[in-house]
Amino acid sequence: MIVAIREIERLYPNDRSVLAGHSLGGNFSLRIAAIAPEEGIKLRQVVAVCPVLNPAHTMSVLETGQSFYGKYLVSQWKRSLRSKLRHYPELGYEKTLSGLHSLTEMNNFFVPNYTDFDDPESYFEAYALTGDTLARLRVPSQLIISQDDPIIPIEDLANVARTECLHIETPRFGGHCGFLMNWRLQGWIDRRLLELFV
Repeated sequence: MIVAIREIERLYPNDRSVLAGHSLGGNFSLRIAAIAPEEGIKLRQVVAVCPVLNPAHTMSVLETGQSFYGKYLVSQWKRSLRSKLRHYPELGYEKTLSGLHSLTEMNNFFVPNYTDFDDPESYFEAYALTGDTLARLRVPSQLIISQDDPIIPIEDLANVARTECLHIETPRFGGHCGFLMNWRLQGWIDRRLLELFV
């Protein structure tokens, strides 16, 4: 991700770069903001919408009480992995993939075999926004998470380091990245992003 941000800055140099992300993208955005100054990345502002705060906790929620989301993510992840195989058949996980039916099974297979981590636990810990991950945050950042988010437990916010650069909004309703205002599916979050990125 850092390499991609650097390349964007090289191609489109300016002093007004902002970054926003939803869910895991929000997690990436805040983690990039936390290391941006030391990596020489010039970010003016970051907004994270319903970011994954504690990946291990979110994974537990997805695998237990929220079967719809879990099944949906399994199907989408498998679809993405099959697409990847069309371009990189040498990865050779096609037969194994068909036998994996849950996020836990997929993480248990892919993390030790296709990442630099030995197990899912260390992988999740590396991606967590809890603890002191954001303690040195110097980029103005907004974290927006709804109190009724079904897969990002709001109580995980208590374990996120607070700094002067981190502002947190917790609307009562919004679900996971929904924030719908009406039956026309107009989203409050779109307007909020325009307000924040001025």
